[in-house]
Amino acid sequence: MRNKNDYFLWVHIDSLQENIDTIYRKVFRTDYTEPGFIVIDFGLTFTSEKLRETMVKLKNQLSQLHIERAGQKLLYQWMGRFDQQETTKFHLDNAADQSFLMLGYEPSVIKSKLLFADYSALAKSMNISGEEYFEKYNPMFIDGENLLKPFITEIEGFREDSYKIVLMNNSNSNKPEETIGVFHKAEIIQKDLTKERVINSTMMYSANVEENERFSYEEQQKFITTDKISKR
Repeated sequence: MRNKNDYFLWVHIDSLQENIDTIYRKVFRTDYTEPGFIVIDFGLTFTSEKLRETMVKLKNQLSQLHIERAGQKLLYQWMGRFDQQETTKFHLDNAADQSFLMLGYEPSVIKSKLLFADYSALAKSMNISGEEYFEKYNPMFIDGENLLKPFITEIEGFREDSYKIVLMNNSNSNKPEETIGVFHKAEIIQKDLTKERVINSTMMYSANVEENERFSYEEQQKFITTDKISKR
């Protein structure tokens, strides 16, 4: 559904701040002009710790922009690292109604596909609410997924050997002033449990500026520096 130019960024770490407006616009959408997701590829000369440090910095930059644009800031709902080698169905992660999932992909030999589906655009085309869509056309079942086909984007150029951040709108809301989410799905082409496919995962949600961050500075630093990886 979406052209690669709509969602893909090759970025040098020093130029990330220069692209913050583009990143925000493509993900924090309030209409269907933008895709609701973005892939930021940093190439090969990176490290796991640098990737996670960049994820935290990017969240802080986006939060400042969110305050300026929407009058709310971004707080963490979770932070973690895991080895993910299972194919999923199209879904939203279980999070706040206005939430944004940031995934940091580390190089791996495990081949996979990443897909997004604009379920909100589908519901709009059917002239039904998001709630009604979920009730009648659950994407966890084949018939529900088939309906999504015209609204599915398979990510092009998704290299397993590079460091990447994928940021997506995970929101589930029918309010016109709020942002519009998309489903995501991972397809593992051939898993190998003797290897790892490490994904660093943070979920952010939109909150009042008076609300305090539940993850302390020390906890955020631990996310950046830990070598522990959960198994899924």
